[in-house]
Amino acid sequence: MSDLRARQIKAQDFDVFDLILTMDDDNLANTLAVCPKALQHKVKAYTTLLRRHPASEIPDPYYGGAGGFDHVLDLIEDASDTLLDLARQRVHTQ
Repeated sequence: MSDLRARQIKAQDFDVFDLILTMDDDNLANTLAVCPKALQHKVKAYTTLLRRHPASEIPDPYYGGAGGFDHVLDLIEDASDTLLDLARQRVHTQ
């Protein structure tokens, strides 16, 4: 994981990737603003995958106090479970 780095979204990402997930409303709005209309169905808020935790955004853990990282980890694990289920379903239907 040490090789992974965040980067700005590129125009070709909308063609290459099946799903582009955003963490907060600003990321979602900015991503949709540069995404071609025909491909906007690929862009979703990560929170749309939440099952157990109600949240509209994945907050920046640095501003969440002592429990901020634990809270964000709970949200990411919850949404990631759904993402894995969707990936498994896709593999089984292809």
